[in-house]
Amino acid sequence: MQSINDRKCLASWAVFKQLCDEGHKNIYEVLREFIKATIYRNCIRSFTDASLTQQVNIDYEFNLKTAVVAYAIKELSLSKDPKTKLYNCDPNIYSDEAVLDNRIKESTIINNEILDGLFDYIKQERNEELNSEEKESVIRSLIHYLLDNSFEDANSTFISAYILRCRNDVHLANAIDNILEGVVRYVGVNFDTPFSASSRWTNEMTIYLDTEILFHMAGYNGTLYKQLFDDFYDLVDEINNDGMKQRQRKLIYLKYFDYVTDEIDFFFDKAIDIINGKIALNPSVTAMKEITLGCKSESEVAEKKGLFLDSIKKHGIEPDNNGIDYYSENQYAFNLESGSIAEKYYKENNNKNRINYRYKRNIQNSLLSLSHINVLRQGVSNRSFEKIGFVLLTDNYITERLAWMGDIKKDNEKPLCTNLYYITNRMWYRLGKAFGNNVTPKVFDVISKAQIILSTKINDSVFNQYEVLVEKLKNNEISSESALEVLYQLRSQVKNPEEIDSVEEVDEAIQSVGEPELQKYIEEAEFRKTKLKKAEEENERLTRINEQVKDVNAKVSRQNESINQENESIKKENDRVKAENLEKDAKIQETTKLNADLIEQLKETRKNKYNSDMELYKKNMKDYVEKRKKQTKHLFALFIAFLVVSVGLAYFTIKFDDNNRIPNWIKMIVAIILGQIIPIYRSRIAKISLKLLWKTIIKKDISTFEEEYKSLNCEPVLEE
Repeated sequence: MQSINDRKCLASWAVFKQLCDEGHKNIYEVLREFIKATIYRNCIRSFTDASLTQQVNIDYEFNLKTAVVAYAIKELSLSKDPKTKLYNCDPNIYSDEAVLDNRIKESTIINNEILDGLFDYIKQERNEELNSEEKESVIRSLIHYLLDNSFEDANSTFISAYILRCRNDVHLANAIDNILEGVVRYVGVNFDTPFSASSRWTNEMTIYLDTEILFHMAGYNGTLYKQLFDDFYDLVDEINNDGMKQRQRKLIYLKYFDYVTDEIDFFFDKAIDIINGKIALNPSVTAMKEITLGCKSESEVAEKKGLFLDSIKKHGIEPDNNGIDYYSENQYAFNLESGSIAEKYYKENNNKNRINYRYKRNIQNSLLSLSHINVLRQGVSNRSFEKIGFVLLTDNYITERLAWMGDIKKDNEKPLCTNLYYITNRMWYRLGKAFGNNVTPKVFDVISKAQIILSTKINDSVFNQYEVLVEKLKNNEISSESALEVLYQLRSQVKNPEEIDSVEEVDEAIQSVGEPELQKYIEEAEFRKTKLKKAEEENERLTRINEQVKDVNAKVSRQNESINQENESIKKENDRVKAENLEKDAKIQETTKLNADLIEQLKETRKNKYNSDMELYKKNMKDYVEKRKKQTKHLFALFIAFLVVSVGLAYFTIKFDDNNRIPNWIKMIVAIILGQIIPIYRSRIAKISLKLLWKTIIKKDISTFEEEYKSLNCEPVLEE
């Protein structure tokens, strides 16, 4: 399709929805508005069903079937040539429908705002400009995104995120809602059988539910998935109630195959292993996360399983009991469990580095369920949807992709499986809900659709990272402690659809899908492991201490038990002891006070003794100094006397003995006296220090004598 046609397609859907809302018109009345506008615009005066269908599809980028257009124009009451099959009309009588083109243009302007915003958002996320071809690719992705609930390509993540970000912009949100709800009604007119407001479901059908759909029913995958199931179930219930009134029998039977029972048992057994610590919880499996939440014992898991099975029964969902041997020789021609089909799908679609054996096992399980449906249909799938008799309702991506493979589904055949979106839409139309009814199931809500797609992509990304983590653990590329920490980080990424609600959560979702965080988490875990090693060693030490404390506490507990048994008798003793203790406390306080007084007295006594000793010490030092001063002065006087005597004698001898007038015997006596006196005084005079005499006699410095005393006597010390 060209750019202008892509944009016109979006505008046509929006106008289709607007016309349905105006006057509560049904879809065929709205379709007739488009048909009349085509007739007037192209001045068509004669046409066949096929030629008119072709022109309407060209004008509005529809893909209508001829039977649908033929059904719609019956109400125009046009003349028809029985031979040529040509309708004849005057195009001018439809001139009022010319305003439809103006509404298409107005819608195109609004839609361009949506598209420009989408282009800017993708540019911002990719950090690169979009060229014209890339913009056209985005528009085509948006169209497929709106038409096909299982569509996925490189742009679908950005489209979902953009739609969620627009929910706070009333103008853009309404415009997007108009387009999607227009698509819902447009899809209805493309069904192989025209419906009316009085339509009823008239054929019996058995719908087999896979395990994931049953988990939706129980709310294990979040409230949004449960709402989608409840909307579907309400329509089934309405069809069956009508069948009981009109035909006294149900028309829709809900069942599940035996392998689903095995999957349920296996699932809850794994839940028990998880709470027992035998295996780790895969964070991307939200149902398992919900089942194990709050469970601490096997009995609690068993209780949840019982409630789950009881809910299945209450919804009238029964096990397959048709008695058919799906592997008998008679059914061999319809068996699809072919290894070649599985291998072909694996090679064409294993582009996400999945672990081979698990991915192949999922493919085989999907083929098994599709094969069972094909056996039940006996290979006949070219009837209308209401008449196919058996269909698998699944939310498994692999199962849906397999069902559309050319090896399984031929042209003009109905697929062996369907999803909640399609079957709810089909029943909604069949019951006439699209005719003048503005209430639509949750499955048609554009916000819900965007939340589901983003949630699926996030959880798929987490699943792939979990698989890689498991392999790294098996190959000893990461320690079990670090793996557990990384697993915790991965769990925090998992989101149920309803949890992606705010702009911040949308941005986080885009980042989670676009940037694998596994290696980052591993590096952070290893870093924290090293950092916490010492803390763990300390914890071990504290644990040992705690064990010791526990032993002590245990002993104390045993003692307490004994004490409790004797509580009454001990109470009186405690009172007595308490009184004694009070008395003792008083005595202790008194003793303490007395001791304090004694200590103070002792301190005072020691201080007084010290002061007394110090005074005596100073007095003795003073006396010693005085004594030494006297000794020094005495020596000084002796020295002077010695000098005087010596000089006097010399002078006397010289002065008075010039003519030898002194008798010799006198000289002899003087010499003898001096000979006796001089040695005595010489020893004493030799001890005299002139420096000391100078300091003491002249400068009056007594420090030398004080130092002498201190060196000979210890100074008193104050005892503590």
